[in-house]
Amino acid sequence: MALQTPSPPFQDVAGLVLAGGRSIRFGGEKAAALFGGQPLVLRAAGRLAAACAPVAINARPGSEAERLAGTLPVLHDRPGDPEGPLAGIRAGLAWARGQGAAGLAVIPCDAPVTPDDLVTRLIARAGNGAAMAETEDGAEPLFAVWPTRRPGGCCMTWAPRGCAFRPQTSSTSILAKSLRRWRRGSAKAAKRQPRKTG
Repeated sequence: MALQTPSPPFQDVAGLVLAGGRSIRFGGEKAAALFGGQPLVLRAAGRLAAACAPVAINARPGSEAERLAGTLPVLHDRPGDPEGPLAGIRAGLAWARGQGAAGLAVIPCDAPVTPDDLVTRLIARAGNGAAMAETEDGAEPLFAVWPTRRPGGCCMTWAPRGCAFRPQTSSTSILAKSLRRWRRGSAKAAKRQPRKTG
């Protein structure tokens, strides 16, 4: 896939779609579900591409998300890292640093009904540091901008059984809906992409 978008306003920030989940409760790979006729993973990539460049996909090897990425870079979690989206962010930060980007904007693939300008607002708020969305449920670190060179903005702590961010960030308040409502609306509207046969 080649994203056909105008030149994004923030070209010193890379973008990452988190699409590495197994989607067990969804009944199929959520990243490939259709929303408005478009796979969720590609819809999310397009949103990022409208705000920043370059854009990559974090996906499991051999997954539908990896296949759908087309020409976009696909990042796998590092061997030995605990499963979960923060492992994808860690891989994304290393990739973005290699691209010379000052920051990494991340969004999950499964929340297409978030505000259209969310990524742009987060990047603008982050400046040279970090920023994350905040809903009525609290901070949402999967909708965030992370600095690639770890100024005083955030720290990722790793342990044998998991990992966690300990951020000191600016926040952008998005209080109209909770993340649960964003994702619930997405699940109702999305349809699984038919698998190819033959």
